[in-house]
Amino acid sequence: MPMGSPISGLIAEAVMQRLEQTALPKIQPKLWIRYVDDTSVIIKRTEIENSHQLINTILPGIKFTREEENINKFPFLDMVVERKENEDFTTKVYRKSTHTDQVLNYHSNHPNSLKRSCVRTLFKRATTHCSTPDLQKEEEHLYKVFTRNGYPRIFIHRGLADRQNNQDSPKPETIATIPYIKKISELTARLPRLLEIMTACKLAATLRQQLTRVQDPIDTMDKTNVVYKVPRGDCTKHYVGETGRQLATHIHEHQLATKWHDQMSLVAIHTDWKNHILNWDNTAIIGQAKQRTAREFLEAWHSSTDPIHKHIELDPMY
Repeated sequence: MPMGSPISGLIAEAVMQRLEQTALPKIQPKLWIRYVDDTSVIIKRTEIENSHQLINTILPGIKFTREEENINKFPFLDMVVERKENEDFTTKVYRKSTHTDQVLNYHSNHPNSLKRSCVRTLFKRATTHCSTPDLQKEEEHLYKVFTRNGYPRIFIHRGLADRQNNQDSPKPETIATIPYIKKISELTARLPRLLEIMTACKLAATLRQQLTRVQDPIDTMDKTNVVYKVPRGDCTKHYVGETGRQLATHIHEHQLATKWHDQMSLVAIHTDWKNHILNWDNTAIIGQAKQRTAREFLEAWHSSTDPIHKHIELDPMY
């Protein structure tokens, strides 16, 4: 099943339960604890090899690997379980030998809320995964990890303090998503907070968007919901417009209006008065938005004293 699909976990659980119904009555383990397909088992040492082979024959498409206890320790999920001489167990966070202690860098282009979440998550894992003797060591290690990744110590302390405050404070009913711009989005988020609106920042450009092409690129003239610019070949004048339909359809309407000298068209009026021809072949898209109000805003933003159409003044607040 594909990773991340909502139904994958359900199918995996159904298959594993079917396997357990056949295997457990035969191998009779003293303990069998499972999370999806990761299983912690206590069984007689003399029965380990036979039980492993038996489990791998039940469903031919599923083969298990095993890792046995070594020096009274064994990893399970992201914990190391250690068996003491008095048969008690202690736990601590498990890290692979290839682990580099690299976390989201403090100076990276990400919202501060994401960095605080990183701090809170790893410290919470220390609390839930470590027994009392190892908890302090894990917290000291995390302080060193975050310091090496550029986090000021005061930022770490505040992040841990915010964890308790967030648990006690009521959750807002309204959440607004805004594009993330470093040092600006944090200031902008304070305004909706006064109205009890929580903001979530979304990165405007990600590596996935830049590097992956799931579909073939759409031709410029086939795109919809665009703001476009049509230049002139012999001067600085140009035309800026917006459309929710295919750009090719909208451009064709402009060309027909010019041909029939439509006095309702600013393009046709300019062509008749100045005898200037627009360079339709070099039409460029300068913005995209699904909402008409957003496209009109972008049209006004790119408006200046040079366009053929009527210059649109923005509100001074912008």
